Amino acid sequence: GSLHAPLPVDIAAAAISAGWAEAHPWADRRPGWEGLVMLFTPRTMEELDVVLALVVDSYNFVTGSAVDLADVR
Repeated sequence: GSLHAPLPVDIAAAAISAGWAEAHPWADRRPGWEGLVMLFTPRTMEELDVVLALVVDSYNFVTGSAVDLADVR
């Protein structure tokens, strides 16, 4: 499974490089979608920590918020 998540381009690139995500097929179709990724479903608690941090990054990116990961735990 996967989770679609818009991220800042630099965070998306880092997530892709680290193997946590892949570029969404539509990421290059519209301006502003360059950071759209599909996050892979976590299989362990350690992977869940990483994916949760990326979801918080996505939330902050989309809403302009500054939620800290510690606030959602």
